[in-house]
Amino acid sequence: MDIFKKLKELNFPLGEYVLVGSGPLAARGIREASDLDIAVTPKLFKELIESKKYQKIEKYGKLFLEADNIDNTSIRLGCLSYNYRRSHKNSRYY
Repeated sequence: MDIFKKLKELNFPLGEYVLVGSGPLAARGIREASDLDIAVTPKLFKELIESKKYQKIEKYGKLFLEADNIDNTSIRLGCLSYNYRRSHKNSRYY
């Protein structure tokens, strides 16, 4: 899977998401990834819920969004916690 192509297809705004899990390793050519795990800002998470393109899934007591892409690549989205956001309020992304 071409991680960069998949991210481009999602068309998420820059600064509103971060690739987690095996994705960063695949981007560096360290190992292959069979799915995309992405943490998104609360704002983008709300927009994605409203788009109804993703199925709501509850895991670990938290809400996630999930979808299968055209080529059966699983995409899992989680919301960055508000605690994270507050602790990084001086970051250029917030």
